Formats: sequence, structure tokens, C-alpha cells
Amino acid sequence: MIATDDLDNGVIDTWEIELSGRPFDRVADEQGSWRLYHNVMTGEGPMVSRVRPRVRRYYRSKSRNQELPAIDLRVAAGKAS
Repeated sequence: MIATDDLDNGVIDTWEIELSGRPFDRVADEQGSWRLYHNVMTGEGPMVSRVRPRVRRYYRSKSRNQELPAIDLRVAAGKAS
């Protein structure tokens, strides 16, 4: 998923979303019939998802692909003021 704004300069956020599963089960005695899968014994639902951490990029100009350099904001131990 990508989120951005309409401005030429600004931020683009990207998230990777992984989906997997078995959403439907065939109904054994009914031709052409399906139902939403649900494991009664384990309570498992039909789908599993994982959202990876957000990646944020800053741009001077998106139309010219001028990305600003990444800045490391971590403070070294003992140097905080």
C-alpha cells in the first residue's frame, strides 16, 4: 500500500502487506457450493495477514524523482544534551 499527497514535495509512505489463506471450502454434497472456511477445532479463520514496517521517503520533488537523503537521528550514548 502506498500513501502520498498531491504536492510535488513531501512524503511517500509504503507498507508491504502479505495475505495468505484458504478463504473458501467446497461443500461436499452440494454441486457448485462453497462456504467460508473456519476451523471449528482451532478457531483459525480463513486468512492470515502480516503488515511489514512502514518505509517513509521524503522528496524535494516527486515529479523529478529528487529524493532527500536519509538522516540518522539516533543519539550516541552519553552525548544527549
